[in-house]
Amino acid sequence: MEWLGPIVYLSVWVALCCYPAAGIGRAARDPRLRHWALCIWCAGCVMFGIHVFSAFGGFYQWRHAVAVAETAKQTRAATGIDSGAGLYLNYLFALLWSGDAWSWWRSPDRYRTRPLGTFLLLHAFFLFMIVQGAVIFVSGPRRWLGVLVSTAGIGAIAWVVCRESRPDRS
Repeated sequence: MEWLGPIVYLSVWVALCCYPAAGIGRAARDPRLRHWALCIWCAGCVMFGIHVFSAFGGFYQWRHAVAVAETAKQTRAATGIDSGAGLYLNYLFALLWSGDAWSWWRSPDRYRTRPLGTFLLLHAFFLFMIVQGAVIFVSGPRRWLGVLVSTAGIGAIAWVVCRESRPDRS
């Protein structure tokens, strides 16, 4: 299934680029921009799902044990720690992104009025995962793209915090 390799990489980078784009639009005053942000957020979530499924088929032969072993190998090479726990964090990331996208899609007004602390906690985890996957565990030009996406993500979170902490959150 070598043909899945490009899908694995392209889908995750598209998903990661959707992250800051949706974040910036989330705090827009114009409902049309917020709707586009929602569409971008959901597209990013779908692309991450495509990444997960194509990686399982293309790299791990649809076997969880192979995925855990390969994750442990990659973790050992990058950090010196022999652990496959990162795979479970990726599962959590996919679950949280899916739940967040569903929550926003289902009730945009309620989603927008969630406590800012909830937003910050969720996105701190998202950024942690993005930095791990797009900066720490890659090299070369992909690492610089990861730094760019991570920095844009931090900027998007700051934008949301600045916009939503004002009393005129229409």
